[in-house]
Amino acid sequence: MAYQLLSLEKTAELLQMDCKTLRSLAVAAEIPCVLQGNRYLFDADAVQNWYSHRLLHNDKPEKRDSLPASVIEDLLEGTPITSLCRQESMHPSLPGRSRSAILKALTELAETTGLLYDPKDLYEGLRQREEEYSTAMNGGIAMPHPLVRDDFLFEDSFVCIAKTPRPVFFGQADDGQGTDLFFLICGLESFQHLQTLSRVSLLCSRTSLPEDLRAAETPAEMYAALQNAENALLALAQR
Repeated sequence: MAYQLLSLEKTAELLQMDCKTLRSLAVAAEIPCVLQGNRYLFDADAVQNWYSHRLLHNDKPEKRDSLPASVIEDLLEGTPITSLCRQESMHPSLPGRSRSAILKALTELAETTGLLYDPKDLYEGLRQREEEYSTAMNGGIAMPHPLVRDDFLFEDSFVCIAKTPRPVFFGQADDGQGTDLFFLICGLESFQHLQTLSRVSLLCSRTSLPEDLRAAETPAEMYAALQNAENALLALAQR
């Protein structure tokens, strides 16, 4: 993606945040931005990386019995992960005992989508993201994704899901646990990428998806677990 500066209004729309809150973050220097005259401008890649980090390392306790009103509309209108992930793009026993080996195995899994232009470019984008900061989360979960959005990485958006036979050290999660569940998120458009990150995060925190994926033994069982989790999340949003 070419270097792109966004207005406060466009950035708020991208991050699904009200302008007042975004301005407060900018004034407090809590989000990457530049001040030109009396206008705050935001680099598109920088704010997406900031949002991803904030989402992945949110330390607020999650509850499974309710959803904030602010996310309900997005859930009902957003793209289900089942529409982005095929059964063939799930792996119940991903090989690899190191971060680099896991990223290579995930890249190979991504090739099954038929959407990659160059697997080496995707691997490099994933490696750069993990070098900048780990996508490992609490609970043994990681959401690897390329460092920047790039039209020449893949033809369309997709998600791959895999699990390793045992937890591996993938990055410094806040709870110090190893990682055994991997959600490879490849979003072609900025908004869809952030929306997908948010949706996977909700599926993992508000449903039994992590436990069900760990219990699954085949790609078919993994996909059924994902379908059940999507149904549970939508039911929660419609209460």
